[in-house]
Amino acid sequence: MSAPEGFRVVRDDRLPSLPVHYAITDRSAPEGLLVLMPSALSSKRPDRDRIIYTRSKWQSSWPQAQVISMPDPAIRVDNRLNGAWFINPEYDIIETIAAIVKENADTSGIPHSRIVFYGSSLGGFGAIAAAAHIPGSQAVSEVPQINFENWMKSSRQAFEKFITKMPLEEYRKVHPEQLNLPARLAHAGNIPSFRIITNPTETSLNDQLDFYGWARVSPLPHSEGPIELFQTTATSGHGYLGREELIPYVNP
Repeated sequence: MSAPEGFRVVRDDRLPSLPVHYAITDRSAPEGLLVLMPSALSSKRPDRDRIIYTRSKWQSSWPQAQVISMPDPAIRVDNRLNGAWFINPEYDIIETIAAIVKENADTSGIPHSRIVFYGSSLGGFGAIAAAAHIPGSQAVSEVPQINFENWMKSSRQAFEKFITKMPLEEYRKVHPEQLNLPARLAHAGNIPSFRIITNPTETSLNDQLDFYGWARVSPLPHSEGPIELFQTTATSGHGYLGREELIPYVNP
């Protein structure tokens, strides 16, 4: 496994038959920890078995922080998938990612309040979900899906064929926390501090606004920190901010 520049690659085998690979920097005395969650992969990628470390080139923008680029191990179940949304019938991928991140933070002496998960689209879904399992941590989430069942029909059909082996409405009865964020946060028993960055023409805007409103008044315990939603005109549709535009929102 070749590591991105500035990283070393770690293989974690705590999940039988489903190894978790991630890339991590080796900062001396880091003040915070930034976790770069994965994005959907291109359907035209030539090597469908290659592990992709999303936004690894961005690590230099946070020199004071340890940086982890975390692929989604669930996508390796079948290389015909372009995204997996951390869904797996056998394992709780989100809890596993959170446990790995927490262990790395504790080893480096980084307080949980300085852990930030960042992702866009499916990675934004995962960022909020994982932060819920580390009270005190934060998530910065661009144009996230809130409920996978409301996402594109082609993605839902791929999941039913390659992952769940059953209709999503049936899978929801078994693992609702894997499909939507309110169920995930209820499963974790925690509302994390989060920032959602979206725009007026984003595909899932109504879901995002509903989730934001729900999280603010939920009776579940809340981690310390703000719950925020920003609508920007710097992007449109299902678009993401560039690195320089994003930096002010991400403070590990």
